[in-house]
Amino acid sequence: MQIAQKNPQNDKSIKSQISETFSDTQKEQEQNIINDCYEFLASSADCKLIKQLDLESFFADFATFLARKKPMYLNGDLAVYKKMIDELDLAFCDSIHLPQIPRVDLLEPALMHLNKNGNLHLSQIYNISKILGYFCTLQKHIQKNSQIPAKSTLKEWIEKIIFPPNLLESLLIFTQNGEIKDGIFPQIDSIKSSISNVASSIKSEFSALLNSKHLESYLVDKQVHFIYECQTLLLKAGFSKALNGNILERTQSGYFYVLPSAIARLYERQNSLRDSLEVEIANIAKNLSILLKKHILFLRFIDKEFDKFDLLQARLNFAKSKNLEFILPYVASQKKAKQAKDISSFYSDSLKIILHDFCHPILANPKPTNIVFDKGALILTGVNAGGKTMLLKSILSAVFLAKLLMPMKINPHKSRIPHFRQIAAIISDPQNTKNDISTFAGRMLEFSQNLGRENMLLGIDEIELGTDADEASSLYQILLDEILKRGNKIVLTTHHKRLASLMAGDSRVQMSAALFDVNLGKPLFDFLHGSIGKSYAFESAERYGIPTLLVERARKHYGEDKERLNELIEQSSKLEIELKSKQEQAQKELENLQKKSAQYDELIIALQEKFAKKEMVMERAYKEALDTLKQKANTMSEAHRNINTAHKILESFYAQDDESDENAKNARHTKARATNATNPKSSYKKGDTIKYNGKRGKILEIHSKHFLVELDSGMRLKVDFAKANEKSHSNLLPTHKLQKDSSKSVATKGYTLELAHSGASPSLDLHGFRVEEAIEAMEDFISQSLVAGFDEVAICHGLGGGVLARVTREFLSTHPKVVSFCDAPPKLGGIGTQIVRL
Repeated sequence: MQIAQKNPQNDKSIKSQISETFSDTQKEQEQNIINDCYEFLASSADCKLIKQLDLESFFADFATFLARKKPMYLNGDLAVYKKMIDELDLAFCDSIHLPQIPRVDLLEPALMHLNKNGNLHLSQIYNISKILGYFCTLQKHIQKNSQIPAKSTLKEWIEKIIFPPNLLESLLIFTQNGEIKDGIFPQIDSIKSSISNVASSIKSEFSALLNSKHLESYLVDKQVHFIYECQTLLLKAGFSKALNGNILERTQSGYFYVLPSAIARLYERQNSLRDSLEVEIANIAKNLSILLKKHILFLRFIDKEFDKFDLLQARLNFAKSKNLEFILPYVASQKKAKQAKDISSFYSDSLKIILHDFCHPILANPKPTNIVFDKGALILTGVNAGGKTMLLKSILSAVFLAKLLMPMKINPHKSRIPHFRQIAAIISDPQNTKNDISTFAGRMLEFSQNLGRENMLLGIDEIELGTDADEASSLYQILLDEILKRGNKIVLTTHHKRLASLMAGDSRVQMSAALFDVNLGKPLFDFLHGSIGKSYAFESAERYGIPTLLVERARKHYGEDKERLNELIEQSSKLEIELKSKQEQAQKELENLQKKSAQYDELIIALQEKFAKKEMVMERAYKEALDTLKQKANTMSEAHRNINTAHKILESFYAQDDESDENAKNARHTKARATNATNPKSSYKKGDTIKYNGKRGKILEIHSKHFLVELDSGMRLKVDFAKANEKSHSNLLPTHKLQKDSSKSVATKGYTLELAHSGASPSLDLHGFRVEEAIEAMEDFISQSLVAGFDEVAICHGLGGGVLARVTREFLSTHPKVVSFCDAPPKLGGIGTQIVRL
C-alpha cells in the first residue's frame, strides 16, 4: 500500500490561497457592512462621490451615532445649525451631559396608518411616547441651563415646541422596557398579578413533583426541560403509575418528555389570562390611537424636529469622540457675480479655498495638508506616489464635508472653505466590459456631463489616461478653458509636461509640484507651489523593484535632451525649495520680531495704565486733604467769629446792667425775704439747683414742711423750711440766676464756661458730676480746647464705681474730633485720668 505524502510547499501555497480567499471574503463582507451603514445617508450621486473620496468608513462611523436611519442632510440655513451646535457644545460639557437620545423606529408608517383611521400597535405608540418624553426632558435641561443665553437660537427653537394638552399625560405610561407602568390601569395590574400567581403555582408544583417519593424511581434527572415552550419532566417508561400527564416527545434512549396534567391546567389558566391581558392592551392602544389621530399634524412636526435634533446631536457627539472641528462654508454673493464682467475671474477670487492642518479621515498617521487655492485651476504635477491624488481628494473632501456641516480634522480659525453648488470627481477608470466603454471614452462621457455646470468644484485624477498625450493635451486645454469660463474651480493631477506648459501661461491656473528626496530615494509628501514637477519615473521604478540595469537602459533610450530638460526642472525645483526655506526662515524671524514688538507695546500700555491709576489715587488724596483743610479753616474762622459776637453781646449786656445792678439786687433780696417769710416753698420748684452748707444739690420733692434734696455726692437730705428761714438766704441760693465776675463769663446751670483763650485749662475734673452733667461738661471742654488750639488734654474721671470712667470712654470713642485717648501715666492719675489727643 502506498501512503500519500504531503508536499510542504504545496501545503503552504494552499494555506496562503485559503487565507487570501478568506481575507478577500472578509474584506468584501466588511465593505458590504460599511455600504449598508452609510448608503441610507445620502443620494446615489453623493454615495458615488463618497466612494471616490474614500469616505465610506467615515460616514459609516457617523451613522452609528444616529438614533435611527435617515438622510444626513440638514434642510435650511447652515449658519443657524452651526449656532445651535456651538451653543450645545458650550452648554453641555463633560460635567453636564445632554439627555441620551432614544433609539426609535421610523414614525412615517405609523402616521400613515393613523391617517387612514387605523389603530396602532402598542410598540408603535411606545415609539411616539419615547420621542415626546425625550423632548419634554430636553426642554427642562435647556431651560435650566444657565450657560445658554435667554435669547439663544437653541432656546428659541425649543420654546416653539408646545405640547397639546393631556397628550403627554396620556402617553407617558410606559416603562423603559416598553411595558405599561403599574398603578395606571387597575384591570391590567390585576391580570398581571394573576399571571404571576399562576407562574408561582407552576414552579411550586414542579418542585413538589421532583421531590415526590412516588415519582422518584421514574425520574431520569431532577431538571425541568422546555419542550414546545412548555416545562416538562424527563421520565422513564411506566411513569403513568405514578403521574398523569401527556407525552410531548420521546428521546432516542427511550425516555419521555411528559407534561403533567396539573401543570397543563395551570398553563391553560395562564394562557387565558394572557389572552385577557392582550385584549385589555388592545383596548388601550385603540383609545390612544383615537387620541393620536386628533394630533397627527403635531406628530408629523415633532417627528421632523426629532430628526433635525438627532442630526445635530449626532454631529456634535461624533466630533467630540474623534476630536474634530466644524467649519461653516461661506457663500459668494450672486448679485456681485451677475454684475461682474468676467465671471471666471470673479469666482476665482471670491471662491478661495484655504486649508490649514487638514487631515483626510482615511489616513491613520496623516501629514496635515496646508494649501491656499485662490485661482480657477490647480494643476498637481511631480513624483509618482507623492501624494497628488490624496491632495486632490483632501481638497474635495474638505469642501464636501463643509457643505454638509460635517466635522473634520482641521484648524477652523485659519481655514476658509466656500460653498459649491455641485462637487464632481473624475477619478476612477471608467473602463468596463459590461458597459462596453473604454477608458478615454468613459472620461469624455463624464466631461460632457460636467461641461454645462456652474459653481462647481471638479476633481480630475490622471487626466492623461487613455489616449495619445499630445492630442489629449490640446483637447484638455480647450475643455478646461470652457469649464473655467463658467466660474468653476478645477483640481487635476497629471504627468503631461506639455499640458502643464500649455496651462502654465494662464493667469487663472496655479501650479504645484510634489517633492522628491533624491538622497533618500522617496517622496517627501509635500508640495512646492508655483512650479512644474518632475515625475521621477526611473527612481520610482527602482524603488519598487525594477532592476537598475533595465532602468539605466531606459534612461539612455529616453534621450539626452529630455533628460537635460528634467535636470533643469529638478534644478529649478531645488532653487525654489531653497528660496522657500529662506522665506520660511525670514517669516519666522519676522514673527519673532512682531511678537517682541507686541510684548513691548503691551508692557508700555500696562505701565501707562499703572501710572494713570497711581496718578488718580494721588489726585484723589490731594483733593480729600484740600477739602479737609478747607473745612478746618472754615471751622476755625467760624469759631473766632462766634467768639467775637459773644464778646460784643456780653459787653452790651454788661453796660446796660451796670446802672441798675444794685437796686435790682436789693429788690430781689427784699422780695425773697418777704416771700420766704410768708411761704418758704413758693420761690422754689421741683428740679431747681440750690446750695446747702456750701454744697450743690437738686430739689427732688417739695413737702409741706421740708425739701428732699440730692447732693452731687449722691447723698439725700431733708431741709426744713423753718431751719431754712433761720439760715438766711445765703445758705439757700439757686444757681440758675445770671452771675458775672471779673473774667466776664457766661453763667449756666451748674458750672461756668470761660470764653477767654488765656483762661482755658488743658484738664477737666469730673469728680462729683452726674452722667448728664459730665457729658455736657466734656462737650464744652473739648470745644473750648479746640478753640484754644490744644492738641492734647486730660480728663480726670476718678475711680469710684466706674460709671464715669465708662461714660467718658464711650463719649471719647464716638466724638468726631478725638483722634485717640489712653490712660494717663501713674504720676498724672493712672487709670483715673484719660489723655486725649484732638
